[in-house]
Amino acid sequence: MRTTRHLLLAACVCAAVCRPICLCLPALLMLLVLLPCALLPDASIWLFQFMRAMRDERGEMIKNAHLLGFFRRICRLLFHKVQPIFVFEGTTPGLKRATTAARRARREVHSTALKRAAEKLLVVQIKRQALLEAQRQ
Repeated sequence: MRTTRHLLLAACVCAAVCRPICLCLPALLMLLVLLPCALLPDASIWLFQFMRAMRDERGEMIKNAHLLGFFRRICRLLFHKVQPIFVFEGTTPGLKRATTAARRARREVHSTALKRAAEKLLVVQIKRQALLEAQRQ
């Protein structure tokens, strides 16, 4: 009898088989039979999710967000009696690495431009406030 855990594991196995990983298809199918309450998450995706999602009030990344996120998610899985078996795919392909580096560089350029614009707006606001106070006197 198939449960939702079996279906969830089957979906994870299907998703994992589509990408090159260190485990082969027979081993994944064996896990499905032997560990009916197992989950095969891609740890690199989890890391990226935690680093992007866990922010403080100012929008800054929370210190050790990846560790906190992993700990909380693992605790939740273990509470529901799901055994996580982590998959690390290894290094990123060259194209993805280049794309990520280009995005990071573009983000840095935009953030510096944004800071300059904010500084200019602040200077204009200060000058306007000084003119208004000078006109009042």
